[in-house]
Amino acid sequence: MTDASTHLSFDDLVAVAGRPDSPQRPHLEECADCRAELERWRTVARGVRDAAPPEPPRAEVLRGVLAAVDGAGAPRPAARRTRRAVLLSAAAAAVVAGAATYGLWPGDDSTGSPQATGTFSAQQVASMGLLTTDCKDLKVAAGTLRSVHGTHLVVETEKGKTVEVDASASPKVTRQVAGRVSDLAAGTTVIVRGKGDQAGKSVTANTVVVGSAAMKLPKLPKLPGGMKLDMTSMMASRGTVLGTVSGADADGFTVTGSDGTRVRVATPASTKMIKQQRARLDQLETGKYTVVVGTLHKDGTLRATTVQQDALTNGAKPSLPNGFTMPEGFASGGPKSLPAMPGGKDLFSGLGCDSDAIANSAVNGTAL
Repeated sequence: MTDASTHLSFDDLVAVAGRPDSPQRPHLEECADCRAELERWRTVARGVRDAAPPEPPRAEVLRGVLAAVDGAGAPRPAARRTRRAVLLSAAAAAVVAGAATYGLWPGDDSTGSPQATGTFSAQQVASMGLLTTDCKDLKVAAGTLRSVHGTHLVVETEKGKTVEVDASASPKVTRQVAGRVSDLAAGTTVIVRGKGDQAGKSVTANTVVVGSAAMKLPKLPKLPGGMKLDMTSMMASRGTVLGTVSGADADGFTVTGSDGTRVRVATPASTKMIKQQRARLDQLETGKYTVVVGTLHKDGTLRATTVQQDALTNGAKPSLPNGFTMPEGFASGGPKSLPAMPGGKDLFSGLGCDSDAIANSAVNGTAL
């Protein structure tokens, strides 16, 4: 239990809301009273922002208002002095709440929650830290899970954007766990790392990451002069295979790359199989790479429909193996675009509104 005498002061609340690494952060996460106090100040700040005019009045207007309140220098009765005190107190409160707004909702270059401004709403500010999809209503938050309190999650992206997540609508939650070869069904998408033979026809797997059938795979590069290159075999010879599964048995399975090339994958007892399994919110681990897909609300929170956590590989994405060299005949540097997981707008292209497929592609392919 947190002792009442140790509750955070207003200044502490402002500091901890703007800095995920604040020394007061552990106290805030443990103290329900302090979290409630922080939400009360956020409510005050929202009210002040909503009541503020789009543009501040000119200085002469303010002077005129104060002169009218003061009676233009005439003797002030007690009632008028009281009125002025109330107005000045309200103005002071607005200034304090305005300062709190900047502390509780830091600007674009900080790590706090969305800050409504004269130009952007809280929803628009929050969207700046999210990835877009083909589905108009679905947004993606991908980064480090900072905290879990009941159905409230906080995800921090690589760029330092803090995304507040509302998981109260029973989203589908999964996390990575160890799997078995028998879990692989025909058509399953996999990412294999291991040791390949010289011809690129087989790979002995160290790690197999199981994805969904809809997960986006790399596109083959466009080669100059109509040249052809068996990129799947080339990558397999260096221990990396991306594609769909067929012919799974006790000893391994076959992977078909995006160019149709087939590679046999052997899975000895030492092979680490990784898959997504249903989980509860309280099973998610803070500090791990987490993806949330959902709809963005007006208050800047992301209402989750799917949550996936990469607890075992922690955001590792496939890439060309170390020591990759281009064959003879290519110009210096080789093709402009070598295979890699899609990124940016291409990452979720063609996935529509399938939030599971979107989350799976983000878990395995977002370059964070």
